[in-house]
Amino acid sequence: MKRMTAFLLVLFGSAAALAAGLPGGWEQIYEWRGVKAYQRSFEGTQVKEYKAVTLLPARLEVVGEVLRDIPSYTEWFPECKESRVIHDFDRYTKEVYCRMGLPWPVADRDILVKNGVKLDFDTGRAVVDFHAVADPEVPEKDGVVRMCDLTGQYILEYIGRNTTRVTYVHRGHPGGSVPVRVANIAIRYFPYMNLKGLTFRVKDPRYAKAADESPEKKMIEDILADRATVKRMMKNRLMVYFQNEKLVDLIMADPKNVDRILSDRITFADIKAQVFETLKTVLVAGKVEEFLHDPELARLISGHPEVLKKLAKDDLLIDMILDGNGSFEVILKSRVEDLL
Repeated sequence: MKRMTAFLLVLFGSAAALAAGLPGGWEQIYEWRGVKAYQRSFEGTQVKEYKAVTLLPARLEVVGEVLRDIPSYTEWFPECKESRVIHDFDRYTKEVYCRMGLPWPVADRDILVKNGVKLDFDTGRAVVDFHAVADPEVPEKDGVVRMCDLTGQYILEYIGRNTTRVTYVHRGHPGGSVPVRVANIAIRYFPYMNLKGLTFRVKDPRYAKAADESPEKKMIEDILADRATVKRMMKNRLMVYFQNEKLVDLIMADPKNVDRILSDRITFADIKAQVFETLKTVLVAGKVEEFLHDPELARLISGHPEVLKKLAKDDLLIDMILDGNGSFEVILKSRVEDLL
């Protein structure tokens, strides 16, 4: 209990310093040891949704093997004391039972979750969706509160052959008589602890060995062997972030960008820097209006040319875009208004 209390106090300090409103309803609440965390509200409910983003020094298929190893969750998943597969439908679809051991006097929680994996060959991502389910084969236990409200995702993005960007999204209520306000305070740190546990777990050599024998390894290597496919996937990924084909085409015009993706030594910082350099070129040249669909935003920028120089030095702009916190133009407008 003391360990958890100290941990929360540290994060409360970080959250107070870093909170910032973002488009799409996301608000950054803390950044801690390589993990950035966000929260947002939903109309009609007080339960908040949380998101955390980090980079893992592991191949995408290695991360997949860790997530697939359900019984081992007790060794890294936050507060998990029991984890087992109830129904193994296929390689990508399972129903899982998990019990969380919580400090006295709070009762333990358990939950039944069904997950499904989608391999997105258009954008080079794997998405693990999960949600709470009911199953009469697994009755509730005395002294344990059954959680019935949970949805979320793991999004695994290929960055380089040895780097995977993971986004964890989580919305749920711990059940029982816990007030929503208290539940939100407790759950807001769960994504951080989840991704930090995953960060350590992917270093276990057993998962690299399992990944070498996996069908996903061959899928990825077949894709990487086809430069045209890599280029198409990269463009599609950038379209997810920018929703602006003219701007994405400008980024893709440099063949070195595809070379970076194919390199074993690529880092997310390299990709971020290259995308930001392209944006700076557009901003400094004062032609950003040519890439905008929103006439109001174009007029706002045209009327304040001094803000373009500020945007060209604005690291937060590219962070907000690449963390998936809204469309490019919504984020750009937000930053313009903040910088005026």
